[in-house]
Amino acid sequence: MKHLFTLLALTFLAGSAFAQEARYDDFKTGTFTYESQEGEVEIIRTKTKQIEIYNDGKSKLITNIKWENDSTYVLTHKKAINAEGCLDKGDWIRTKITSRDGNRYEADFVSNKCGRGTAIFIKLK
Repeated sequence: MKHLFTLLALTFLAGSAFAQEARYDDFKTGTFTYESQEGEVEIIRTKTKQIEIYNDGKSKLITNIKWENDSTYVLTHKKAINAEGCLDKGDWIRTKITSRDGNRYEADFVSNKCGRGTAIFIKLK
C-alpha cells in the first residue's frame, strides 16, 4: 500500500510539473495579438522566427526568436517591411513573461535601442 501511495504521489507531481511546463510551451509558437501605439499587432511565431504584422497588414517586423528558459526569450531584429522604428538589423529585445492566465500572458521587455515596456499578449491559435 505504501508503494502504491508513493507511485500515485509521484504520478501526480510529474503530471503537475508537465501541465505547468506545457502552459509555458503554449506561448512558444502560434498566433498572438497585442496592442501597440500603432494599434493591434498580430504575431506569427515559430520555434525560430517571429513576424509582427500591423498597419492593416502593410507593415511587418521579422525577428529571430531564441528562448533562454520557459519564461524569457530574445528577439533579434532581421528585417522591417514598410515599417519605421528604432530597431536596426541585429538589435535585440529581451522579453520576460511576468504572469500568465489561460491564453494570455503579460511580459516586460527591454531593448538595446528602444527602451523598456510592458505588454499583454493573447494567443489566438
